[in-house]
Amino acid sequence: MTGAHGPHSLGQGLPAVTGIDLGRDRTAVFDARKARQVRSVPPRPSTADGARVDLYRGFADDDWSASARWPDASTDSVWALPTGRRVTEGEFVFGTRWRLNQPALTVHSGDQDFDDLRVERAATPLPRGAPPPRRGVRR
Repeated sequence: MTGAHGPHSLGQGLPAVTGIDLGRDRTAVFDARKARQVRSVPPRPSTADGARVDLYRGFADDDWSASARWPDASTDSVWALPTGRRVTEGEFVFGTRWRLNQPALTVHSGDQDFDDLRVERAATPLPRGAPPPRRGVRR
């Protein structure tokens, strides 16, 4: 699925649907056009460095289903379908957890901000100050 930052980005959709009677043959339609972006709104600028999405559906102590997903680093957004109505039988819980970091680098070009940059873990940090001179180039 296309992510929040346009066609070059990747999003993950979670079509959780409640209240389907599976007592007979049935067709279920998942309409991704109704999906809503799930996100965290921190008080300061941040970069998402990881997320976990949890789904739980329970009917009784011994009748439940749970799922946890960890979108990979190439995923820049998470999308979910609204349930459409209040769950009247059992429980339904949808939750997310985000690891947010202070941006390591900010990039602007004209009037465009590139706010979806990711830090590559275990990479050598850039040095502070001016970049070292390139070989063969005089200053």
